[in-house]
Amino acid sequence: FIKKTHERREREREREKKRMLREARELCYKHRDAYHEALKKASSKKELRALEKLFEKHCPRSWVDHFEKIRLDQEKFTKLTSKN
Repeated sequence: FIKKTHERREREREREKKRMLREARELCYKHRDAYHEALKKASSKKELRALEKLFEKHCPRSWVDHFEKIRLDQEKFTKLTSKN
């Protein structure tokens, strides 16, 4: 009985951890998308800085670097292909 209770608690902890990770990931994506959309719209510097701070706050540094590399690569590709 004690072993089953312990196993059940462990499963519940794992589910809660996964839920929290999913919510954190979704929050990161939300702030990334808001920041990137503001960049496209040429929003004010003040607004961009606020959105960038939220993006950096809610995403791991390695993700921020990765997402920014992708965005910059896409911008370069768009510029190159639109000239032809």
